[in-house]
Amino acid sequence: MLLWCKVGMGRQSAGYPGKFLYEEIRDTIRQRIESSRYATDERLPSTRSFVEEFSTTPVTINRALADLVESGHIRRIAKSGSFVNDRSQWSVSLHKKTGLVGIIAFDNNVSLYWTKVVEAMQDALEARGYHAVIGYSDHSYDKAHAYVDALVDKGIDGLIYVPIDDESREAYQHNNQAVCERIEAADIPCVLFDRRLKNQRFSSVTADFYRAGATLARRLIAAGSKNPLCITLDYAQALWERENAFLNTCAEAGLPHDRSRLLRFKGNRLQPEDTQRIAEHLAGAPKFDGLFVPNSTLYSALLRVEELTGTRYDVPIVTFRDIETAASDRPVARALQPVYDFGYGAGDLLARMLDADVPGTSGGAAVHLVLPVPIE
Repeated sequence: MLLWCKVGMGRQSAGYPGKFLYEEIRDTIRQRIESSRYATDERLPSTRSFVEEFSTTPVTINRALADLVESGHIRRIAKSGSFVNDRSQWSVSLHKKTGLVGIIAFDNNVSLYWTKVVEAMQDALEARGYHAVIGYSDHSYDKAHAYVDALVDKGIDGLIYVPIDDESREAYQHNNQAVCERIEAADIPCVLFDRRLKNQRFSSVTADFYRAGATLARRLIAAGSKNPLCITLDYAQALWERENAFLNTCAEAGLPHDRSRLLRFKGNRLQPEDTQRIAEHLAGAPKFDGLFVPNSTLYSALLRVEELTGTRYDVPIVTFRDIETAASDRPVARALQPVYDFGYGAGDLLARMLDADVPGTSGGAAVHLVLPVPIE
């Protein structure tokens, strides 16, 4: 589902709906320049060559080239042609502000967490005069790709993207990188939310989950656990740092720390009908005297198992909290994920980038905000 606040631009180009033909040609040439296909000081193909390539008129080509002169990408010399300028002469962007910012996130019907996050993003954007255009990916890369195109057609100034969890780190990196490349091709500022990607030039907002996870693991050990077990999901990238913190802290303490200490459940989310499956996994797990539970969904699932099976796991428990759960006083320690501040930070960062109000971002440099995760 795509929600928007204003009507998008008129559709003039059959090749790229939402753009006039000269804009499509301009952006194609600009991408060739920025990818070094056309090198600095190289003379561009002639107007006649571009007319033949794009099946259009000299007037349309000249309009596209005029925009590139204005943005500093090229210079035109009478009777000699068009030449590529050095990167230092390029303007930051050809975009004219519309006041719209795109958000591609998980469906907020999935959990209260995402509802609060998206609301916080909207609040931050509205505080600086922007309105959100929201697309819910529902863990679908096809939807994410389609939303990038649709949001660009709406004329958005920038984008917040929540990378989609995947079954392996390799698939996660590869598939989300493809979405990011699509965003890069659109030449709009972007902030990645709550996820990390290798070799990514976009700005990001994350939380210090590794440090929080290590602190929780130490609290679990201090409570007397000698054989702790981590209940985790096989699908969620957001849990990987917490799992690693758990294993590394156990290793430092001389406790069991092989992968068998991770009790994994496959699937992108736990359902109430999974209760029996969870109970069976716990019954067959290696001996444990403490539980490390890396998010609220898993902790709620554990409580549901106890309620429906009549089995109480009377061991020390540590967990993360992003939404309120029952029996909140039972864990010996909890990491308090700053849900609202997390979302607000992403919206505020992107808005400030668009307003050139973030020190150190000149020339498109990325900013990475890492929020602290307090422990209670």
